[in-house]
Parts: sequence; structure tokens; C-alpha cells
Amino acid sequence: QLTPSNLTAYIVNSHTLSVTWDLPSNVNAINKIYITVIELGKTNRTIQAQEFDNTIKKLDIQIDSNDPFGIHPNRTIHFSARCSDRNGQNSSTIEYQLYVNML
Repeated sequence: QLTPSNLTAYIVNSHTLSVTWDLPSNVNAINKIYITVIELGKTNRTIQAQEFDNTIKKLDIQIDSNDPFGIHPNRTIHFSARCSDRNGQNSSTIEYQLYVNML
């Protein structure tokens, strides 16, 4: 089983949101993990779409209403993660959603 688990996001401080995930026990079979972060709204906005090797389990994203690649405050953010093996086979995708409430 290549599927990542425990995908979650949390606000570290007023400028940073962290996305974390756990990799399956057969981590050596994983070639890449793919993380996608989308802001949901009238038109969905892709914030990040990145791939990592099997040693990475965290992504920090800036919270900044002026940054096109950052998290905008007071929005619902959708996160998804999947893995692929060295043969190009993909795992199931896991998903998580968080409303970023900033005053």
C-alpha cells in the first residue's frame, strides 16, 4: 500500500501554515509524493502543486493576502496527497480541508 496518511494542516503563526503527512511503512517503494493545495471559492485557485521525494513529510506555505502562491486569510483550503512508486503506479488520493480564519 502506497497511500499516505494523516494529511493535516495547521496554522503555525500569523504568517505560516504547515501541511504534514505520514508515509506508509514501505517508504522505500515510494518514488514521489504529490501535494496539491487549492483555495476554494467562486473560482478555485491552485496555490501549490508540488512533488517531493520519500524523505519529505512537511510543506510550509506563507499566509499573505497579496501573494498569489500564498494562503489568503478567511478562505477554505483543500489539500490532497498521493504517492507513486518507481514503476509509475499511483496510490489512492487522500484529502483534507481547513478554513483559515484570521482576524
